Amino acid sequence: MRTWLRLLDKAGAGTALKRWILRIPLVVIFTDSSKYGMGGYCQGTGVGWRYTYPVRILKRATIYHLEFLYMVVFLGIL
Repeated sequence: MRTWLRLLDKAGAGTALKRWILRIPLVVIFTDSSKYGMGGYCQGTGVGWRYTYPVRILKRATIYHLEFLYMVVFLGIL
């Protein structure tokens, strides 16, 4: 909570544009998840993939849980 309050204080005070750093991404990846599976495409390599969730997972998780799971798995692959 303290961190959140400090962030709100800094946001309210404003931020100088000189402190912003623009970065160019090294890898561009498109991802998506649905209630049946997940998939992605890497623009740099041209590789696309998809994964269908097992039925036992579909009955126990919502789309929001699956989206979160997907991002955790994908970030682990990177």
